[in-house]
Amino acid sequence: MKKRIFSLMAVVMFMSSSLMVNANTQNEDLDSGTCFDVAASAEQNFMNDMANRLQIIPSDMAAYNVFAAAYDACNEAGGQ
Repeated sequence: MKKRIFSLMAVVMFMSSSLMVNANTQNEDLDSGTCFDVAASAEQNFMNDMANRLQIIPSDMAAYNVFAAAYDACNEAGGQ
């Protein structure tokens, strides 16, 4: 159980860091949507990846953490 929680948190941290690194690329895509749309898309991609690759369904808290990280990264990059 501890390994599963650790791997889940590692994935969340990796996605958060990759969102921060790619903030400039995401900023170019903001013309068609808002930061909420970007964060919702990141959360959905995270849920799909976890279900398809690891065959687990993340908790609502983990999904929220991904959403919050994506939303914050979008805002820091100058999104709306």
